This record gives sequence, C-alpha cells and structure tokens, in this order.
Amino acid sequence: MQLLEVLKKINSVSKDSKTPTYVVGGFVRDFLMGREQKKDVDFVVVGSGLDFAKKFDEAIDKAGSLIEFPDFDTARYILESEDEKLMLEFAGARTEKYKPNSRKPVVEQTTLEEDLARRDFTVNTMAVPVAVFADGKKLTEAKLKKNLIDPFNGKKDLASKTLRTPLDPDQTFSDDPLRMMRAVRFASQLDFSIDPKTLESIHKNRERLKIVSAERIAEELFKLMSCSKPSIGLTLMWQTHLLDFVLPEVAKLEGVEDVYGHQHKDNLAHTFKVVDNISELSDKTLLRLAGLFHDIGKPATKKFIPKTGWTFHQHEHVGKKMVYQISRRLRFSKNDTDYLAKLVRWHMQPISLM
Repeated sequence: MQLLEVLKKINSVSKDSKTPTYVVGGFVRDFLMGREQKKDVDFVVVGSGLDFAKKFDEAIDKAGSLIEFPDFDTARYILESEDEKLMLEFAGARTEKYKPNSRKPVVEQTTLEEDLARRDFTVNTMAVPVAVFADGKKLTEAKLKKNLIDPFNGKKDLASKTLRTPLDPDQTFSDDPLRMMRAVRFASQLDFSIDPKTLESIHKNRERLKIVSAERIAEELFKLMSCSKPSIGLTLMWQTHLLDFVLPEVAKLEGVEDVYGHQHKDNLAHTFKVVDNISELSDKTLLRLAGLFHDIGKPATKKFIPKTGWTFHQHEHVGKKMVYQISRRLRFSKNDTDYLAKLVRWHMQPISLM
C-alpha cells in the first residue's frame, strides 16, 4: 500500500471509532522543512493506541505485521511491498514518570498537549490531525500550518533551526538521557544549532548516560555517523563531554604538546576531518567509524625523540586492540568489529606502499 492510501485508511478508522488521531514528530517536521518524507510515521491516539492499531489491522485485512507493546499502550505496524516499507507507530496519548535509575517509565493516559510535552525537542512536538495528511494532493503547506497544533512554538524553532526541549532540559534529559545523544545527532542531521540552555544541560546531565543500555547508545552513534557531516555532532559530543562517556578513547586524542618548539597536530581535529572527508566519498557508516577510530592508539604510543620529533610507532596495532575493547563495551556485532579492527590495523599500509 502507498503511504497516502494508508493515511486515508487510518483517517477512516479514526472517524468510525470516533478516536482523535494525529500525525506527530519527525514526519510533520520534515514536511514543514520540505525534506523528503520518511517511511516511518508516528501517530498519537487520544484513547488506546494498542486498540486503535488492532482496528487498523482489521481494516486493511491484516496486510501487515502488528507488534504490540502493551506496557506503553503502543503498537508498531509494518507494511512491506516491492516498492517500499512503511513503519507506523500508534501510541496512546500518555504521560511518563521515571524513577531516577531507570529509563522504564510508569505510563498513564493523558491529553494530546501533555503527551507532546514529554517529547524530546520542540521541533518534534508539532501535531497535525491525520485527516489533513489524508487529503493527499490537496494538502498544501498553508493548510497544514492552519491545522498545526504547536503548543511549544516548534515552528518558530524550526525557522531558526534551533533544538530546544519543550520542558526544562534538566527534566527532559534526566527522564530519558538518550535524548542527549539524539540532540547532537539531530544537530548533524538537520544542520541545527542547540539552544545554549539545552547545551548546558547536556553537559550537566552527561553522567545520566550510564543508565542507558550500550545497544541504544551504539544505535544513536551509528545514526550520527551516517549523517552527511558527522563532525558537527562529534564536536558537540566533545564540547559537552558526552564523548568522555561514549568514546573516551577518541576524546583522549584532543590536545597538542610542545617540546622545545616541536609540536604534533591535534589528533582529535584531524580525526574529525578524516571522518568528514570519508563522508564526502562514501555513505558506508562502518567506513566512517573506522576513520573515527584510526588513530585511537596514538595517545598510548606518543613519544618525543630528540632530532626526530614526535612519533606514534605501532599505534595501528594498539588501535586494533582498542577497537575490540570498544566493540565489547558497545555491543557491536562480530562482523562489524572485525571490519573495524582490520581497517584500523592496516590504515597506514597505503602510505607504506607509496
């Protein structure tokens, strides 16, 4: 099924069940930005998201796969065809209350406005009735803006290309620390700046990342590295010291030492430049990640030799061992780990062959 057809069917279910349903988040944001529409769409249902998803499943004769998350009153629906794959998420409007040492919230039903308040950034808190998107070719930006529900001025922040939390950032990041990683990733992905208060809060709450699973952190890292210019997010991670928690091996590359006027280059700045250079030539995320890791062995092998200068002998061997340590910590797959380790080990070889 094509996306427009799906939206019309969802609108029909919404009308028949008298359940107000809204498109929210990245789909609305990207439409307003004129970006290519994603194939995953989030819906907020003022009622039970799980019940609505089951009704939608029946309405399209169970054409897709329904995945239920009853603890969160949420369901994911996957529709696949030869042309495209659609991922739909239906969530009941809810509040979330977190314990200090957990990312698993206590969920309660609420209003649309309160549901939007619990989201990560104002540019993702905008909602539009599904009926508006179901208009298809009749939909214009003017009509969408007229029907836009925007309690946190997301449209204003969208115009200024600013990431800001809808609530106090300390609360937003304490509730879900992974949002700090999402902030730096969105900055790279959308070419946005981060509001100073929000940026300060990331630095203040950075240690909260300790309660986030390694797999979720790795997922956000891979998404960041797939952006067109990863150095934007990587620099923000360094500035806020998120890098110290996620990749301390990379953070230690920063700095320049001077002995009798002999300096070496700042290996962190060099590494970020290498990553961007690779990104201009390849979309392969693992190749970019190898670029990020290629010099991590240098701090441990750095040595000043009179009449020679600074040396980093065998840093590629040390770096290879460190890749395995990072991979175990962040739960990379064996294939990904072996690929990264091999490239780090042999990254000096082209120079040796020249």
